[in-house]
Amino acid sequence: MDKEFELNVDKHLGQKFSELFPDLALYKFEAKLREGAPLCAFCCCMSTGKALDEKWKSINSSVSAHSLDSSKSEFERWNSYLIFVCDEAVEKSLKYEIENDKFAMRKLLIQKTSDWDDNSPEKSLIELLNQRLLLSHIDLSGYKSEDAPVPPALSKWGKSIVDQNILFDRKDSSISARAEWIKESLASAMSEASNED
Repeated sequence: MDKEFELNVDKHLGQKFSELFPDLALYKFEAKLREGAPLCAFCCCMSTGKALDEKWKSINSSVSAHSLDSSKSEFERWNSYLIFVCDEAVEKSLKYEIENDKFAMRKLLIQKTSDWDDNSPEKSLIELLNQRLLLSHIDLSGYKSEDAPVPPALSKWGKSIVDQNILFDRKDSSISARAEWIKESLASAMSEASNED
């Protein structure tokens, strides 16, 4: 596997977190999928479902307030995870509530497995993240597709926007470029339609 999660020590976040939650540890991991766009995972280990139920919203608010600031890229903000690892099984309703909460970042709730190493939680967390988020346990090396890739058939408008090389992100410059392209394309279409009449 060419991409893996690595521990990323964030002293500022760690200090803020330990002030608010002195009995818990927070780990930050990153996987560099492409330059300037890491996949981030913040992991918090909990001993009981009761403690998780009482603290998960506060933990989510704290982590998001101190880590997902405006200096992060759009990719990084949308590809950040908060992972809760619990020693015991948790009620399905709580797991559902946590994993379906849309505030700030994606969330996963995972029960510790039998091969979890409490002496080296960082190593156990990296293995877990590599499997759950990067799918490291799936081997596609022997897979061969008999189907040749079929390039999509683009309309005149599709080809036009591809030729313009306009990015499809949410940056103001890209939004403005798309709006200008739409304006010009509609004007051109109206002109063509009036010439046909």
